[in-house]
Amino acid sequence: MIKVTQKELLLIRDFVESNCGIVLDDSKSYLVESRLGPILPEIGASNYLELIVSATKDRSDKLKHKIIDCITTNETYFFRDQKPFELLAHKLIPDVLEKQLNQTKIKLRIWSAAASTGQEVYSVAMVIKELLGKVTDHDIRILGTDISKNALEIASRGLYGKIELSRGLTGARLKKHFTAKEPLWQVNDDLRAVAQFKPTNLLTGATLIPIQDIILCRNVAFYFSKENKQRLFQNLAKKLETGGILVIGSTENLVGMDLPFERKDFHGNIYYQKK
Repeated sequence: MIKVTQKELLLIRDFVESNCGIVLDDSKSYLVESRLGPILPEIGASNYLELIVSATKDRSDKLKHKIIDCITTNETYFFRDQKPFELLAHKLIPDVLEKQLNQTKIKLRIWSAAASTGQEVYSVAMVIKELLGKVTDHDIRILGTDISKNALEIASRGLYGKIELSRGLTGARLKKHFTAKEPLWQVNDDLRAVAQFKPTNLLTGATLIPIQDIILCRNVAFYFSKENKQRLFQNLAKKLETGGILVIGSTENLVGMDLPFERKDFHGNIYYQKK
């Protein structure tokens, strides 16, 4: 594996931050080497400086997108951290449904802002189906966005292997919401029908996202600088209706930021409501 120099690491850090807002600290040498190293022989580069120079000169932006894909693709799994899904099932979605008690067709818009390979989107869809029954009888849209197009291609197919399915998913939910496509399993058509996936840069490309009832943006902000965190949450606030809900990661908070949110607590589960 080709080692990255300190000078190259700084160059890559500036390149990544300028293109997606993520800040790589000095401890990320191994991440750069393990994820970007394999690209070097593919493009005939002997070091990381040549890689960034090539990406800068590439008018098609294919190499730039490949670098960002490799750096930003993060680990995810079904029902990750569990508590946000309990919050959805016992508080957030029932509150939306209560407002529409007299409606025969429920309207619900949920945005998974950093969807990666789709597990969060489909976990939300399972929660909704378990509350409502037939999701396709209602006007439900779950939007999954990510900066990685490769991750979203996996998400849109809804095909997962045994390793992905063994993490966070019970046997009962596997039988109820998936169909065997040996050696993989595919999310059932009704859940895929309410899911939509779209490549989006949360700092620059959120303007076309429709207004949402609930936004999940978990484990994203801690990769950003303070300035970009403020920008991120301002962008998300613009895409929530008044009274809409923002759910962030358990280690994240909005302290010190000028944002139109009120902190709420439901049995120890923290969320934010737009004023």
